Amino acid sequence: MKVRELIDALQRNYDPEDALVVAWWDREYFDTSDLTPEQWVDAADYLDSEMDWSGTHERLSDLLADYLDNVEEV
Repeated sequence: MKVRELIDALQRNYDPEDALVVAWWDREYFDTSDLTPEQWVDAADYLDSEMDWSGTHERLSDLLADYLDNVEEV
């Protein structure tokens, strides 16, 4: 996903004061190789197309529920 695509999606779907859980990996995170900028873009596009995000919402919901079960009431 390109930064502009993410910004567009956020502006379309969320208010500026909404809270989100966000994770991302950028080139610096993976930059242990000698990829050219063009190769990095190709690799990122490939990874994005191959990722299986099915079940992610459920897994995150389970983690949040587990956290809430363990939070002491104030």
